Amino acid sequence: MRGVERARPRSYLGGSNTTLRRPIVRARHYSMKEAFAAILDRHQPNVVHTKLEEWTSWASHSGLKPFAKAARTIGKYMEGIVAYVVKMDGRSRVSGTAVDTCS
Repeated sequence: MRGVERARPRSYLGGSNTTLRRPIVRARHYSMKEAFAAILDRHQPNVVHTKLEEWTSWASHSGLKPFAKAARTIGKYMEGIVAYVVKMDGRSRVSGTAVDTCS
């Protein structure tokens, strides 16, 4: 019986719950990444700016350090990012790590 208790994750034994939280944190990472990618597919500069402001607020209050840091950086360079997204719309698409140019 003692060997069975050791085989279980610590969270089931009343210890740390990090084992149970990992899928939730990964889901938040994924959903924030997908939301950011959707913003980059927008066309109008005012919509891109508004959505980026919403995303940076969400990311900075998420409690996820990498996203909070990204939100600070995006906030610092917001106007340049908006201009780039609007300028590059229709000329190139980013898919994964490869860039397909259409010009």
